[in-house]
Amino acid sequence: MAIPDEVQNLIHRKLRFMRREEEREIQLSIQNNYSAMQEEVQSSIVSGAVGRAVITAPLEWFQDIAASAVCLSIQWPEKVWKTIVDLAESSGVLLHNSKEVNAIVDEYAWNIGAEPFTLGYVSPVALEELVIREVSRYGVNADDLFAALQKQLNHEFRLIQCKVLNSARTAREKVGIEIEAYLLSQASRNGNTPELAIIESPEERKERLQHWLEQEVRMRGKSGAINRTAEREGISRQRLSQILDR
Repeated sequence: MAIPDEVQNLIHRKLRFMRREEEREIQLSIQNNYSAMQEEVQSSIVSGAVGRAVITAPLEWFQDIAASAVCLSIQWPEKVWKTIVDLAESSGVLLHNSKEVNAIVDEYAWNIGAEPFTLGYVSPVALEELVIREVSRYGVNADDLFAALQKQLNHEFRLIQCKVLNSARTAREKVGIEIEAYLLSQASRNGNTPELAIIESPEERKERLQHWLEQEVRMRGKSGAINRTAEREGISRQRLSQILDR
C-alpha cells in the first residue's frame, strides 16, 4: 500500500522546510568562519606573521568548514528517515514499501551512488579568493605564498572530498538498512509482507561502480581508483574490470 497523498504531501513539506533550514544554518556557519578567518588574517599581517595569514590560518579554517560538511553528511540521511517515520506514525500510516520510502530519502538526502549536496559547501576557490583579496589590501607581495596555499588547499580538498563522500555513502547505506529493519519489524507485528528493496540489477551495479570509479580517478589516478573501488566493494580488481567491461 502506498503512502496516502495527504501524508506524502505533509512529509515533503516538512522535509523541504528542514532542508532549507539546514542549508541556511550551514551557510551562516560558513560565513561566520570566513569572518573569523578574515579577522585572523588581518591581525596576522599586522603582526608580521604573513605565513600564518596566507597559509596556516586559512588551512585551519578550511578544515573547520570541512568538518561541518562531514558532520552533516553523517547526520542528514538519519534526520530525513526519522522525520518520515515520525510523520507516518503520527498520521496512523503503516509504512510498507521500501522503494517508496527510499525514494523520499534519496530526494531530500542523496542516492547512495550520488554526490551529496554537502560537498558543495567546501570550496577551496572561495577561500583562496578571500585570502588573496584580504592580503592584497595591505600591499603585501605574497605570490609565492599564494601558490603554496593553492597547492595545499587542492591537496586538502581531495582528502576532504574522500571524507565527505565516504561519510555520506556510509550514512545513506546505514539508513537503507534501518528502513528494511523497520519495515520487517512493522510487518511482523501486523502480519503483513513488506515490499523490500529490489536487489540492484547488473546494469545498476555497473552504473554505480562507474560513478564511484570516476570520482576516485579524479582523486587518486586510474590505478589507485581501481584499487580503492575494488577494496570498498569487497571485490577483486579483476572482477571490477569484468563488470565495467560488460
